[in-house]
Amino acid sequence: AYLLNRRCALGYARRNWKQMAQLQTGGMFIDTTTASPLYEDYDPAHPLSRADDEHYKLELLKFFRSQGQLVGSEETRDFGVPQLDWCETRHQHVPGVSIPLWPLVYHDAIVTTRYAVPHQPDASGSGAPNLLADMLWGYALLWHWTDRKQWEHDREAFISSLAVDRWMQRIGLQDMTDHAYIGEDHLVERTEFSGGSAIVVNFAREPRQVDGANVPAHTFKILD
Repeated sequence: AYLLNRRCALGYARRNWKQMAQLQTGGMFIDTTTASPLYEDYDPAHPLSRADDEHYKLELLKFFRSQGQLVGSEETRDFGVPQLDWCETRHQHVPGVSIPLWPLVYHDAIVTTRYAVPHQPDASGSGAPNLLADMLWGYALLWHWTDRKQWEHDREAFISSLAVDRWMQRIGLQDMTDHAYIGEDHLVERTEFSGGSAIVVNFAREPRQVDGANVPAHTFKILD
């Protein structure tokens, strides 16, 4: 889809909306629009510069917003943020490597999710679940089920993950104002948000002491 000349994509979206509107959706996920780089089209029948590609991508997103839809897209780039409500990313958490530049800049402007099964281990190698990085960065969880059997398998994990939703209720629209590693092994991290709340996450296999507070292994502590 992303190889389609975006001038044409906008035309097709407008043409197809009469049929799509019958679904009475509240949101549209316009896949690949902000995941793909800006392209050029050298076909003399419909030339396109990179600036044109950006323009028509934004017009495509604006079109769906004008139809009363919440709008999301894959990965996303900075030019898409003003027209998006949420995005799906492939951000991975690696201790000592992952600096959360995206939420430090855009946390208050867009709801971010990532392709990381919440209860499976993250890339730290410590066995900590992915949802700890989501809480650290202030990301919404992304669950995916294709049938009832998968849902039943993840039911308890899903219920236990509602703590992330409660955290998102508190800081979802706030700026992320700071990020820091605590300790030489970088397995404890802290982020702060503009409303005054902060969270310390322990990715280590053993408890850690942070500012006099005990943070058990693979858990978090919210600071007010």
